[in-house]
Amino acid sequence: MPRTFISKDELDHEVLYVLMNHQGAENAIDRWKLAETVFEEIQWKEAQNDDNSSDRQCRHSIERLRHQGHIICNTGNGHGYYMAKTVEEYQAFRNNYGAHAFPIMEAIREMDKAAENKWPNPLQPRMI
Repeated sequence: MPRTFISKDELDHEVLYVLMNHQGAENAIDRWKLAETVFEEIQWKEAQNDDNSSDRQCRHSIERLRHQGHIICNTGNGHGYYMAKTVEEYQAFRNNYGAHAFPIMEAIREMDKAAENKWPNPLQPRMI
């Protein structure tokens, strides 16, 4: 029977526990193996998609753990998650992960300018 978690904290603790056993990119754990390990449930091939509940919960957990300062990296090529073992591993992940933010922030900046021209005082003061 699949495992269920009472709280997000309990899930986060289990995800972190599993990831602590995957130090370094060479020891990355595939997202489906992570979900299978955490939830003790086989992730059948036909259920391996972005709507898979176990996988989605693990991905949300990883984001919460990152916000707590845990250096959880992703290979970026589908080979999985791992805890950075070196600063070089972290920097490589950081460059890839952060690259998505800059184009989004630039688009928001340009749309804010257009909104300010179109409507008087449309937005609260910007922080970016």
